[in-house]
Amino acid sequence: MARFLGISNAAVSQVAKKLTKKALIDTYRTADNQREVFFRLTALGKKACDGHIKHHGKIYANFLDYYAKLDKKEIEVIVRFLDEAERLMPDKKQESEHKEK
Repeated sequence: MARFLGISNAAVSQVAKKLTKKALIDTYRTADNQREVFFRLTALGKKACDGHIKHHGKIYANFLDYYAKLDKKEIEVIVRFLDEAERLMPDKKQESEHKEK
């Protein structure tokens, strides 16, 4: 999970402890693999997750409404800006690999 998220194992453990204290997740181990810890949402965690998904759905709908009102030239300016911003941003994968060394 840490590698997928680009964060340390310690950071995953910290977040997992906080989510467990809030009763949003449970941790467990399988009978055939006592070394790895697995996570699952509790009922409260599922409710929070559903709310989060709905929240992002509203944001996405608002974005689409805004985007639909833009003309072609405005879209071209935005795309050029985002392309340049992406080019100037450090590569997240390279950053996480550098931290692990």
